[in-house]
Amino acid sequence: MGSRHEGAVLAAALSPDGGRLATGCRAGGARIAAVGEDAAGGPAVELTGHDAEVWRVAWSPDGGQVATASADKTARIWDAATGREVLRIDGHRAAVYGVEFSRDGAVLATSGADKTARLWDVATGMETARFAGHGGTVHSVTLADDGRRAVTASQDGTVRIWDVARGEAVRTLSGHGDWVFHAALAPDGARIASASKDGTVRLWRTDDGRLQATLRHPFRVNSAAFTADGRHVLTASHDGVLRMFTASRGKEAWRGRGHNSAIWTVTSTRDAGLVATGSEDGTARLWSVDGSASPVVKASDEVRTIAYAPDGGLLAVAGGGSTVELLAGRTLEPRRRMAVEGGVIRDLAFIENGARIAVACNDGAVRVLDVRGKRPEVRIACHTRPIYALAFTLDGATMATGSDDRTASIRALARAENASHTLRHEARVFGV
Repeated sequence: MGSRHEGAVLAAALSPDGGRLATGCRAGGARIAAVGEDAAGGPAVELTGHDAEVWRVAWSPDGGQVATASADKTARIWDAATGREVLRIDGHRAAVYGVEFSRDGAVLATSGADKTARLWDVATGMETARFAGHGGTVHSVTLADDGRRAVTASQDGTVRIWDVARGEAVRTLSGHGDWVFHAALAPDGARIASASKDGTVRLWRTDDGRLQATLRHPFRVNSAAFTADGRHVLTASHDGVLRMFTASRGKEAWRGRGHNSAIWTVTSTRDAGLVATGSEDGTARLWSVDGSASPVVKASDEVRTIAYAPDGGLLAVAGGGSTVELLAGRTLEPRRRMAVEGGVIRDLAFIENGARIAVACNDGAVRVLDVRGKRPEVRIACHTRPIYALAFTLDGATMATGSDDRTASIRALARAENASHTLRHEARVFGV
């Protein structure tokens, strides 16, 4: 279906209605392909113009346009139906790594290696705001829910709060002694938690920039996050300890010990009552916010993928082997163990509102398992080599897979034996 990408696929995004897939690659190509039951197998819409890596693609809210960010120092907006270039943005002085539309589609936000983030009027292409002033790479940027403030964390060791309308830093939060990896904004916007290579998390007030507390750790802190109610801050440290602090005073509430190495993955339930962690030590753990429980689940050698059912009632964990562990969502008590014949499980996802689980395997097939074990396993042959990534549209009707065989496959689950599209690439596809 159309010309092939000439390099690794670096970016992918489904349209708002789930009917089209936009991709960008290392050689500078980008394309849009129809997916789902309405796809007729026609040629892809090619977005031609970039001459270096396309790092990010994003859809406008109405699905009419696609924006791309490239190492050629430009961001571009394209007509999604025709592939015609609508707008070219040349303002950045170095590679552009990020691009996103605003909720109303009127503003495009970009960020790049020139240490700036910028806002652009989509209708005119005029720059409306620029966030410049950091002395190093900007590691993260977070927007307040009302869109009036932005928070950035930088390699220069500072956190900055920006007035989006004016494009000016209203406060610079200094105090870290090394790179700041991440800055999290509390749900109510009143506080910022910044995690640093210097082994601290710092809590700041957003209204006056005052430092409320310094949360010290024995090793660098990889990330920090507020609970959904904003009352506590969770920190993940390289020492393998999960810590929780009160957001108001920075007082340590509890420590979750048990991991033997760095914590890399944290997932919370929707009610924020539980936090799940996955570690380099080959285990996943579930913690209650008050610290009263710390059940553990051991994988065969490492935790590759972990997912909650939509209602939070079940947690599925797959390690480096061919077994899926189903656990009670709140207690991690074992519920069911399902063995799969396809070798190592690379990815998994709940479908049909949690009634079934789809797993991506090393043998190039996806297997659909019934959670209660009442329906037989369904094997879907998708690729000739291991599958690295698995994703579904919101309604669960369409499945996308990415493989070591250098293809991405898109198919309707009801007719999964026949791929509606196969997107060929020149390198392994690690994400869909």
